[in-house]
Amino acid sequence: MENHENISNEEIIEKNNNSRKYYLDILKIISCIAVIVLHTCSKDMKLVSPFSNRYQVLNFFDSVARFAVPIFVMVSGALFLDRNKKIDTKKLYTKNILRLVIAYIFWSIMYGLFMYFILGKGASLLETVQSVILKSYFHLWFLPMIISIYILIPFLKKIADNSSKKEIFILLLLFFIFKIIGDTICAFDYPELKYIQAIFKRFSVKLVAGYIGYFFLGHYLSSYEINKKNRIIIYILGILGVIICTVGNSICSIQAGEFRENFLDNFVITTFFATIAVFTFVKYSISKICISEKVGKFIKEITANTFGIYLVHMLFMDYIRSIIGFSANSINTIIYVPIMVIIVWSLSDITVTIIRKVPVINKYIV
Repeated sequence: MENHENISNEEIIEKNNNSRKYYLDILKIISCIAVIVLHTCSKDMKLVSPFSNRYQVLNFFDSVARFAVPIFVMVSGALFLDRNKKIDTKKLYTKNILRLVIAYIFWSIMYGLFMYFILGKGASLLETVQSVILKSYFHLWFLPMIISIYILIPFLKKIADNSSKKEIFILLLLFFIFKIIGDTICAFDYPELKYIQAIFKRFSVKLVAGYIGYFFLGHYLSSYEINKKNRIIIYILGILGVIICTVGNSICSIQAGEFRENFLDNFVITTFFATIAVFTFVKYSISKICISEKVGKFIKEITANTFGIYLVHMLFMDYIRSIIGFSANSINTIIYVPIMVIIVWSLSDITVTIIRKVPVINKYIV
């Protein structure tokens, strides 16, 4: 989830501003909002009974927003693997990756301080900070993951640049079989599945057995056109994905009598189809809209804050939930989720805007 101004392709890719793909900016903004929705719901779902209406509403919002993280990775893939752009490897390693590392360490320390002094967690300040750095604070896991992909970008780009559409499709097919299908089957603890689960756990195609698969998927969907008939099929599968995720996870939670997340994973088939549907819909709906210079500037300004918003939003969310005591039990859940999202986004956006005005620091932490 690279910041367009500080941790972006603009510093490592030869960019033609006239060919800017605004739908990728829109996807970033939508996904950032979805992340806040996910984090609002996921923690509260553990506090309410799965038999309650509150749980079912949270489960619905959570299921709808499941595309968030995969879309972030796909947008990066669409930008970095674009055949019309060139990567400056030196800047990639000495500036962009370094900045992500610094941002991770800085915000890990901030969240460690927040945990110890504000939330009152941890035996000692040093142990708390060390724990956050080593294990990540809830959402910060994303940075080490994306850094790992960034390290491989020069090599992944060679694969993308020298592969045909059919070859990229085969790579994605392997990703679908060995990761999406495999993780979906392994998400359920049923004795009948133990043998096939053992097979998937034994055979792991590492190149496509993680987020690199989504990285190439973003490149594929961005680079090649999808006809209207196939788009309709994708939309239907995406809607079915959300419905099955919502109903399936509700059933699993009710059967267990507590929170379950069998369908709430970035690599289960329901999330996979929903993610492709969102990416495709935004690409083909936004591409038909004439983006004026003024609107384009506004979109870029919002997008420039998404990385920072992702980093800081949990400070406000956990403070509101743990210190102020505002949660899903406070008001009607249908109202609670959008209110929490608006408040957290607004406070985070204001904070990031202020930080971005501070010389030097703004280049490294937001």
